[in-house]
Amino acid sequence: MSSERGAVSPADLSPVTDSRPVVWTIAGSDSGGGAGIQADLHTLHDLGVHGCSVISAITAQNSVAVKMVDPVLMQTFTAQIDALGVDLPPAAIKIGLLPTRLHVEVLARRLAATPAPFVVYDPVAIASTGTPMAEPGMLVAVREHLLPRLSLITPNGPELEALTGLPATSPELVRLAARRLRELGARA
Repeated sequence: MSSERGAVSPADLSPVTDSRPVVWTIAGSDSGGGAGIQADLHTLHDLGVHGCSVISAITAQNSVAVKMVDPVLMQTFTAQIDALGVDLPPAAIKIGLLPTRLHVEVLARRLAATPAPFVVYDPVAIASTGTPMAEPGMLVAVREHLLPRLSLITPNGPELEALTGLPATSPELVRLAARRLRELGARA
């Protein structure tokens, strides 16, 4: 029953997805539509799952440049996660842009309390245009807090180097760096 202030209790809610798995995407909003939340939701739709979104940052970008990355307030970030946790438990979570160390740390704590069979992280530290997308030190927080919660991590070369300290300059070094990520906690 709704309260007099208009709030809805979890008991009032009916599941919105009885037949489709729920997948959360936690990422930035890409105003150009080519990546982030927008691209993830298109993909999730095409895969026939119910996509839910947690926006970590709002970006001003197009197909050639990133003009601005504005992290969402931590209260907003956590409220989105907590709201989804009430009635839309994830079968999987896909993580993209985490703009600050604090976003990483808070998400790692929330993931410890959110059972999700599969968690994929595609680090977004540097845009394909070369523009930094996250604050310095964000990948250090990933290494320290998030890696053990991941089923799969898919870094690009510079991100792999930042996470492991190994140059991604040959197939052998890339394999060695991938093994290092597994030693640090990522399952794959």
